[in-house]
Amino acid sequence: MFVQRRLVALLVGLAATPLLSCGDSDDGSGSPTEPNPDFTMAVSPSSVTVQAGDPAAAPAAAARGDVNVTVTISRSGGFSGAVTVTVEGLPTGVTASALTVASGQSSGTVTLTASGSAAAGASTLTVRGSASGITAKTASVALTVTATAPPAGEISLSLSPSSLSIAQGATGSATVTVTRTDFTGDVSLTATSDPAGLQATFDPATVSGTSSALSVSVPAGQAPGSYTVTVVGSGAGVESNSASLSVTVTASSGSGNVSFTFCEDTGLPVWVAYQDGAGAWTQATATPPATYSFDISSNTAGVAWVTTDGGSILVVYYGSRDELQAIGAGVCEDRETTKMVTGTMAGVGVTQRGFVTMGGASAAVQGGGSAFSLDGVSLGPVDLIASRGGFQSDGMGGFSDVLDALIIRRDLDPADGSVLPVLDFNSSEAFAPVERNLTVTNDMGQFLFVFGGYATKNGASFGSFFSPSLAASSYFGVPSGEQADGDLHSLTVTATALQNDEPVTSRNVTTWFKDAVDKTITLGPELSSPTVTIAATSPVVRPRMQLPTQSEYDRFWTIGYGQDERFVSILVFEGFGVGATLDIAVPDLSGAAGWQNDWGLGSAETFWTVLGSGFQGGGGGESPIVEGATNLGATRFGTINP
Repeated sequence: MFVQRRLVALLVGLAATPLLSCGDSDDGSGSPTEPNPDFTMAVSPSSVTVQAGDPAAAPAAAARGDVNVTVTISRSGGFSGAVTVTVEGLPTGVTASALTVASGQSSGTVTLTASGSAAAGASTLTVRGSASGITAKTASVALTVTATAPPAGEISLSLSPSSLSIAQGATGSATVTVTRTDFTGDVSLTATSDPAGLQATFDPATVSGTSSALSVSVPAGQAPGSYTVTVVGSGAGVESNSASLSVTVTASSGSGNVSFTFCEDTGLPVWVAYQDGAGAWTQATATPPATYSFDISSNTAGVAWVTTDGGSILVVYYGSRDELQAIGAGVCEDRETTKMVTGTMAGVGVTQRGFVTMGGASAAVQGGGSAFSLDGVSLGPVDLIASRGGFQSDGMGGFSDVLDALIIRRDLDPADGSVLPVLDFNSSEAFAPVERNLTVTNDMGQFLFVFGGYATKNGASFGSFFSPSLAASSYFGVPSGEQADGDLHSLTVTATALQNDEPVTSRNVTTWFKDAVDKTITLGPELSSPTVTIAATSPVVRPRMQLPTQSEYDRFWTIGYGQDERFVSILVFEGFGVGATLDIAVPDLSGAAGWQNDWGLGSAETFWTVLGSGFQGGGGGESPIVEGATNLGATRFGTINP
């Protein structure tokens, strides 16, 4: 029973830290995955029509037709670099303006110009976004060139005032004036924010007169800085026109410059507090439904919260102010903007298992079954991967999850409640995976576990599990002919040293790569032995962890303590400034209003864990998951009696 309690404590302690891979990436390593710098790209509109210029006109603006396409870049995981945008597949006579979405910007405009020599017709353009060290992203734009004469009428917009200063959580207003020339129709108004985040509304949104009231709202957690709201007016038969509003977002002491929003999926806290630098811990109050905002003036800070469900879990984050700002924005996963679809599988034998993932949702069919339901599928175009396989033993104590068929469907956007076409593993749609050799070095003769995975750029994945008896094994992958840009294979190898059937140390490596080839993976060194002592026993027990840092594991650390129904999980990020030794004690929170000592550890035997994690082959402060990136982790386990 004691062993079971300690294993449960380990699992719950580590499970209390859901934010290390915000976004839905499970690399199978058994440890949190660090934020991964990347970006996505979207174009709007995705279908445009441009009129060819008048070939009889002088070589000036009147001799060509122009149309604008907005390119929006959404950065994630700490990536803040520039993205260069190019356009491919332009027909003769059509050109595209150059665009670089600089650091700090989230969108830009590409102008497509059709000269008098452009022939009428339709074509598909490829918009490509490129950034150093990150896989290029593409999007399509359907272009139609027409030879019709340009409209005679026109519209123009103006804003009064042309600039606003709005505090976080507040709203500002301006008036949009519409001027018509040789045009009497309605004008529809839309708006975009650069950088993204500001919310603009119009009253009315369709103007039959000469003006509309514009309201600009700033979310409570929006970063202070300079923003541009671009208002676009469009009408039937006339060219669209725009006007820009300059908005300065200022910090509000009422909202704070760091915000953590919680929801049912992550567990609603009963208490939240923060520490500005080395200052006192201060209780934070919630803005309904569950947003906690506070001001951090120092470069480093701490955030702590307690959840209770049959016990208590205290979670503490230490990091730089910027790290906590980014983490707080991703605590609560939005589960409202999803949909459910259903389907059936064919060709799954009674000894086999079928597995399907799509847009963050997954389902399995076993033992000859067929029906499945995918609940929580992301909105918009997503990919689907289905796999069929079974288990086999190597006769030496190891086992393998053997795959024999895969199906990949890309860019699906089914309606909520719809039924997918049958996934038939015996049809021509299915294909066989490739099997490649895997060699593990520096395994130290420890118990090995391998997870091989494949993920598409659009939210689908499959995985296969191995518990090889030897350091030489294999893994399954996708043939190169079935891959698409942005897809990546991954391999996670975990080696665990056991003593009396209990874990003592553990090491893991996860590597990402494009093509399925024979791989050799080298595990890192074991984690240094920490010194675990008791910093205080009153009013609660506060263990202290001192761990010499290692270059292989220097990005973030997770410390866990468990006692029956009381657990503490502490995450320390690189920006906190650890130095040569990680020296962290469970903080004294008794001075903060609302704290209850029952949430702290008592004078019972305490199970502890410490995990160090680092990256190789990445770039910047948050290593991106790109081809060639490798995550290294190492853990130690133990107990202490206060």
